[in-house]
Amino acid sequence: MIQLPLFPLNVVLFPGGVVPLRIFEPRYVSMVSESLKQDSGFAIMTIEEHSATPQATAFYSLGTVAEIVDFDPLEGGMLGITCRGGQLIQIQHQRPRADQLIIGTGELQAPEPDQVVDSLHQPLIEFLNSLLARTEVQPYRRWLHEDWHSACWLGFRLAELLPLPLAFKHHLLRIADPRERLDILDTVLRDNDLL
Repeated sequence: MIQLPLFPLNVVLFPGGVVPLRIFEPRYVSMVSESLKQDSGFAIMTIEEHSATPQATAFYSLGTVAEIVDFDPLEGGMLGITCRGGQLIQIQHQRPRADQLIIGTGELQAPEPDQVVDSLHQPLIEFLNSLLARTEVQPYRRWLHEDWHSACWLGFRLAELLPLPLAFKHHLLRIADPRERLDILDTVLRDNDLL
């Protein structure tokens, strides 16, 4: 069991993925500062849609440990950071700190067993390559560790880049079989005449 600060967001961070964030709330500025000083991470937790209450924001219990790979001070006292996803973490308990930063206790999940991309999923490689060639994803691509033979890597990159509903993206995060994830993504793309 480990303890980490939790950062609930309307985003799904996949292992190996990259997400830029603008930090402005004091509790999260402190979290980022502590993370940089201590060379420790925090967990990005996906907010459950339609679950916000006046008292709290509900989020899925499975999140992703985030590593800060770049940061820049921004205008207005904001901080710009770029995070890369690490291991999944299953949060079992949470408590608010005095500054209202949520601290979670949970277990790191073993990486899913990787597989080589099979011939059925080769069109997905071509589709992802065309996505990554676009100018607007170049800052994102800068921090990727590319592994075009990995079914895990391919599925995670497609899941984070495609404009899919947040709950569906989180469903794809929870799937432990990389080929099953690719099968689902293949169906989505074919149903929308993208493959």
